[in-house]
Amino acid sequence: MDPNVNEKFTQKDGDISGRTSNSSLQGTLRNSMSLPPPPPSDSLLNRYNRLLDLYPLKTKMITAACVSAFGSALGSYLSATNAEQRSRNRHQNLGVSPSSKSALSKINWIDVLSYALHSGLIQAPICHYWFEWLSVNGPKSNTASVLVDQVMVQPPLLVLMFICLDIFRANMRRTLDLFRKEGIL
Repeated sequence: MDPNVNEKFTQKDGDISGRTSNSSLQGTLRNSMSLPPPPPSDSLLNRYNRLLDLYPLKTKMITAACVSAFGSALGSYLSATNAEQRSRNRHQNLGVSPSSKSALSKINWIDVLSYALHSGLIQAPICHYWFEWLSVNGPKSNTASVLVDQVMVQPPLLVLMFICLDIFRANMRRTLDLFRKEGIL
């Protein structure tokens, strides 16, 4: 957003303290949405930073969902590959040939979607607003802010993550079972 937003609006648009009203911010956001696209020579990082400036919450939500889904897919693939390697070693000792799966079938897609949903829809918004609040109202020391975050906020967020992941997984498995029963899949 424009750093001079507060200077552009007078007291009739904002409150007495000079802050802008909600309708003024919406007008500014509408104007910022009509900015020209970045030049093709602009680096990917600069484009990402521009999106963070224009749409911080949406950008963080999409980023968190993508990174979390990629991490879950990679972890699922690697653990299946390691398990397959251990199985292959055991079967070689017994003289039996194991079946090999394709790369995509090694990934637990229910986990991938569960992590993406949790990170994008729950974790990213909570962390976005928490860190905004902490930067304004929290301790001035970075060390104290990290301590407050890690000791007071992250443990409940971890519990929330496990609960949400279990709920997402159970509902997706139940839905898939229903689709299979009905012959949809």
